[in-house]
Amino acid sequence: MATQKSRFLFDDIFDEEYQQKLRRAAEAARLAEEEAAANAPPTYSQDEIDEAKEASYQLGRQEGMSAAMAGIEQQVAVALEGVLSQIGKLTETHRKWTSEMQRDAVRLSATIMRKLAPELTRGTELPQIEHVINQAFQFLTEQPKVMIRVAAEIEEPLRDKVQLMASRVGYEGEVVLVGDPELVATDCRVSWAAGAVERALDETWSEIDEMVERTVSALPPRSGIGSDVPASPEVDDAGEMPDETEHATAMGAETEAATEPEPDDEPGANDEMEMAAPLADTEITTEVEQPDMDLPADPDEAEVRES
Repeated sequence: MATQKSRFLFDDIFDEEYQQKLRRAAEAARLAEEEAAANAPPTYSQDEIDEAKEASYQLGRQEGMSAAMAGIEQQVAVALEGVLSQIGKLTETHRKWTSEMQRDAVRLSATIMRKLAPELTRGTELPQIEHVINQAFQFLTEQPKVMIRVAAEIEEPLRDKVQLMASRVGYEGEVVLVGDPELVATDCRVSWAAGAVERALDETWSEIDEMVERTVSALPPRSGIGSDVPASPEVDDAGEMPDETEHATAMGAETEAATEPEPDDEPGANDEMEMAAPLADTEITTEVEQPDMDLPADPDEAEVRES
């Protein structure tokens, strides 16, 4: 059986130059593919994309918070700088307010005392006068004659008590008790040959006013702070305030009187005497003068006489 030969298809190329062209073209195509593969954009999976998104979000959030905090810190720094620049002014303003409050407190205290003192000492005039006379007798035991001037309305209630006080301290001279219609019930005058002791409520208030003025004048001058606040009511020489203040004070006194129980006769008098004693101590002033009185020619003949 004869072998069948394949047909010749003319696929073989015997031209060497042409084959080189084909090889160069194939090499160029291969290089082009490699270059294209090297320059192709990268590809990512969905997980990688999600992770990249989350990382970018967190980074942006952190940068935003940092920028916001930087702005806040800058605003705080500006605010603190403004506060620090005003501290000096605030301190000076506070000092002026304090001085004005101290000044007003001193005047207010004096005004309140002027309004309360007459009510607190009402009914204690006689014990106060007795206290002054008793103090005077302590250092007048060697005087031959003592003259006591009191208000006319308390002359009779005081007459027997004066003799008793003189005898208690061993005074053996002459005691002259005179009711002076020009004196008020809270005032008295004890005089002897070399001087006198006087209790004058008006003079006491004058001394208190002088002390108040000295205290107020020692404070810094009043500034314009609080100029929109109504001025405090003026107090006249007699210590009287406007009607509204008097009305408020009277209402307060009535309320206090209504709420306090009435004291017993003896204990109440003792309490008032104890309350009035310090006031009497501060109201005694001593002056030296030569009173016009008739002294006995012989001290041995001195006796206690009532006038």
